[in-house]
Amino acid sequence: MTSESLEVRSRQLSPEDVDKVVLHLHDRGYAILENVIPREEVEAARAEYLRTFEEFKATNSTRLQTSHSGSGHYQIQPHLAGRFGGALYLANPAVLQCLRPILGAGLKIAFCNSNLTQPGSSYQRVHRDCPPTFDGEISVPTPPSLLAVNILLCDFTTENGSTEVWPGTHLIVDTLRGTAGATDLEKRTEGWPATRTNAPAGSAVIRDLRLWHRGTPNHTTAPRMMLSLVYKRNWVAWRNHASLEAPAEVMADWPVEVRELVRP
Repeated sequence: MTSESLEVRSRQLSPEDVDKVVLHLHDRGYAILENVIPREEVEAARAEYLRTFEEFKATNSTRLQTSHSGSGHYQIQPHLAGRFGGALYLANPAVLQCLRPILGAGLKIAFCNSNLTQPGSSYQRVHRDCPPTFDGEISVPTPPSLLAVNILLCDFTTENGSTEVWPGTHLIVDTLRGTAGATDLEKRTEGWPATRTNAPAGSAVIRDLRLWHRGTPNHTTAPRMMLSLVYKRNWVAWRNHASLEAPAEVMADWPVEVRELVRP
């Protein structure tokens, strides 16, 4: 484990552990929970995920897209009729314990996505997944309203392209509108220490969507992949997305905690 990570030893975290994660998210913009998904379940999920990837490629599905920058980076909206529609992923108890103090008890899932990086991929451009809430209109950061949860479907290492993050950048408020280079995060991170989200398969990386980050090259012979869920405060009108749709008979079988998270 690193100083940013916490090992989940049971389905229930202690109040002290939850406080630690909340502080990491507040100060650094990300935190890592190790062991939220059992290893044997991750292996089965990875096999299902790779079958879905090949299916989407073969059918040119709109649920498979290349990433916005870099080569060899893909985004996939997996079927929620499979294991990714289960409570272990959508309503993981340890993850929700850490999200609720920040997003509120009525938090919702806004978007279900995933990321796959092929061997031989390049760097993505440094980016953030959403801007500050009021962009440059106020000069102080607002509390988080959107948090990503990346569930790692394989070990994330420096060699296979683990996500690179710039701790603390989620607190930067862009009052630099009109300034040359203000939107070029690539330039703004020059000389700024970054870190990698290296962690074992089955970990959950919780990240403020405003945090500056990028995908990195995969130098191994196997793809690296993760499920990517976005959770929001219940009043945020952001991406009540088709990625959350599932057949009615599947939704009817969802446990109540999943239905409450997905319901608009």
